[in-house]
Amino acid sequence: MNVTRKEQRIIQRALNAWQASGELTPSDSQRLAQTMRVSPFDWRRLSRYAFWTALACVLISLGSLFADSELVAWLLSLFSHSALMRILLPALLAVVCYGWGFRRQRRETQWHYSTEAILFLGVVFTAVALWQLGERLDNGSGHIAPLFAFAGKARQQPQPDSYRLGHPVRHPEP
Repeated sequence: MNVTRKEQRIIQRALNAWQASGELTPSDSQRLAQTMRVSPFDWRRLSRYAFWTALACVLISLGSLFADSELVAWLLSLFSHSALMRILLPALLAVVCYGWGFRRQRRETQWHYSTEAILFLGVVFTAVALWQLGERLDNGSGHIAPLFAFAGKARQQPQPDSYRLGHPVRHPEP
């Protein structure tokens, strides 16, 4: 029977009390105590829930950020003056996110969820940069196949040798 530590202590006290009162023999009490298994706390599940909660907080904060009309007007004026800025800023942010995420993936394998979120932000910024590049290169034809070819080529970069089947393999330092 899977029980928590607190439940195990309560059940053990009950078994000891029943044994002291003569309702259970010592062998029956020991047999029943051996059927209990203390289940450890699931820290991985807690970390996943905490991370999802943090992501929800980030989304709420971004929503409240864009609710400020003065800030939105400033951002629009910043990006409306230069089409190159609309392409380069997301591309630069994507490069920063990829560099940070891949470096963190190699060095700190225990931070799986946050590293994946950083890499996901890189993907989002890449998509925004490609969208703005498509807007800039569009001549009215709506032909976007070259952008898909560019995105597909960028996606086919080889994985480092230390990653097999999506799980990092640690190599000893020389």
